[in-house]
Amino acid sequence: MKKQPEIRDPFLRVGTIRSSIAKAAGIPSADIYISRNFNTHMKNRHKTEYQQVGLDAITYAQTICRNFNQIRETGKADDKVKVAVLLIVHKERMHDVAVVELNYSHKYHFWEIKTAEPRRDSSVKKLALKWEGAKHPTNGNG
Repeated sequence: MKKQPEIRDPFLRVGTIRSSIAKAAGIPSADIYISRNFNTHMKNRHKTEYQQVGLDAITYAQTICRNFNQIRETGKADDKVKVAVLLIVHKERMHDVAVVELNYSHKYHFWEIKTAEPRRDSSVKKLALKWEGAKHPTNGNG
């Protein structure tokens, strides 16, 4: 396995929600960052899942952020976090989907990764679909 990229600053840019996609989804267009704290959370909480696909936490998150083909609402927005969404890599006939959960920072005007993990397709289908691209993602979102 390759050496995991290091986060030298408090945040590392791992992708972008482009303006055309953001406009269609009704969400802010902005860069996507991962913080040192959430990187640690992801490595500790989802290490087994990442090992099963042969990726480290940052590469897993980057892959989803660059290849997502669905955006869904999480329903977890509150006064502090006004916009919270899932970026999803969804393929036809797949039991599980790859998910990055994001919170939008109005203070800094970027998306921050809360977590990245595989989830059951049935659990994300219950959430409101904000945008959908091609079923076979390679849309170059990053």
